[in-house]
Amino acid sequence: MEFSQQWVDIIMLCVTSGSYYVVVNDQLVGPIKPKRGLRQGDPLSPYLFILCAEGLSTLIEEAARKGVIHGSQVCRGALSISHLLFADDSVMFFRANIRECQAVKEILHNYEMASGQAVNFGKSGVMFSRNVEPTDQGNLSSLLEVLQPLNTGKYLGVPSLIGRSKKAVFRYIRDRVWRKVNDWRGKGLSKAGREVLVKSVGHAIPSYCMSSFLIPFFILEELQRMLNSFWWGSSYKRGLNLMGWDKMCVRKEFGGLGFRDLRCFNLALLAKHGWNFITNPNALVSQVFRAKYFSDGNLVNANLGHNPSFTWRGIWHALILLKQGLRWKIGDGRRVKYMVKSGYRVGRRLLALEPSSSEYNWQKIWSLTIPPKIKSFLWRATRDTLPTKIKLRTRVKLIGIVTECANLAESFVEWMFMMMSKLNEVDMGIQIVKEAEAISLLEALSWIRQLDLNMVHLEMDAKTVVDAVNKENPNISEFGSIVEQCRLLLNGQSGFSLKWVSRHSNIVAHSLAK
Repeated sequence: MEFSQQWVDIIMLCVTSGSYYVVVNDQLVGPIKPKRGLRQGDPLSPYLFILCAEGLSTLIEEAARKGVIHGSQVCRGALSISHLLFADDSVMFFRANIRECQAVKEILHNYEMASGQAVNFGKSGVMFSRNVEPTDQGNLSSLLEVLQPLNTGKYLGVPSLIGRSKKAVFRYIRDRVWRKVNDWRGKGLSKAGREVLVKSVGHAIPSYCMSSFLIPFFILEELQRMLNSFWWGSSYKRGLNLMGWDKMCVRKEFGGLGFRDLRCFNLALLAKHGWNFITNPNALVSQVFRAKYFSDGNLVNANLGHNPSFTWRGIWHALILLKQGLRWKIGDGRRVKYMVKSGYRVGRRLLALEPSSSEYNWQKIWSLTIPPKIKSFLWRATRDTLPTKIKLRTRVKLIGIVTECANLAESFVEWMFMMMSKLNEVDMGIQIVKEAEAISLLEALSWIRQLDLNMVHLEMDAKTVVDAVNKENPNISEFGSIVEQCRLLLNGQSGFSLKWVSRHSNIVAHSLAK
């Protein structure tokens, strides 16, 4: 590549002068001096690889310019593409004949000799068009020493080829979400915890694929039903979801939970490609799509065309967001950009799913400094989605379970009063226990005074009573009156003290009491 010999020597010195230490059985072993160049993790590795890949690209371009190999065109007049490089993967396009196959082998051989990088033919493959005879396909595959056919499964997480059965192609997305939801069900999560998982994981799983393809609507519907059932705590295809997913996708400031409408989000992601076609027309992908589908350069008014690719079909459906949301801001034009969030909101408004305002200030709930699960409960209460008796009557038949539901509250207000009464009963029980412990202390102090004892050290496992006696905080309740009498008796005798001990330390007293 005609680099200066001095520069080459410096780089090789960096590569060959390194040393490594490794830990074996908790012992440091080394130094180890490598003799075969770079190792994985070396900071120079990506830069040198890019330089070498540039050399490979130059060899292929030179062969294409001389007519030794011929690239591929998506249509007449389109740009001829001879190769595509992504990280350490390379795709080469050439004609299916012996002459060009031998030329490709020679290019790869020259690259191997110059860079020291060898092609792994065991992981390489070839794909032929339908016009090549099966016999010729076998002969050319043997000449190239690669597998045939090329693995057409998934590449970088997305399908390599889209066939007729869209359900079979995109089923893996549904399976991944299904596995995640099943793993989460047994964790005893609150509604707030479920919300975090849905937004951070459930929405993220299909996002990468949705940025390239228009996922079939029935698959997105199935994903939304799974996530909705998980949030409500019911099983898929069976259970009681007290609010539809479309209402829960409304933004929080308008009364929803801000979940993602997957269909609108899919279109918003695909519209991003359309925006890139407009703002970056010289990019390779823009030139290819323009030559095939909108040769006049007018993307917004482009037609779907005859037998379009699955990718273009998705971008074409997403153009409606660009048509509705295109705005020009006065300035130098360098800061005009497309936001996926803006495209998503345009899609929600087009489908009349997103209100423009709300009569309630929902931010008052979400801005409270209380635990998230309490905020979630307040939201369900204000949206009337608690399983009260009135709500259940509108969703399910109560015949046959009247006995079990007899004690349910009719509405949320009654439910609140019922819970408050239960809390009062619990509080009353707690008060009775505290008073009983305080009375027992008062009786003990009175008995000790009658015996006229001095230097008495009392230990008690009722921490509430001990703290109340020792801290001298005013308390006008009945419990406070008993504590005050205990304090007077305790302070009226010299050498008296009261200390709290754990119940385990007071096991003798408990045994005597029994």
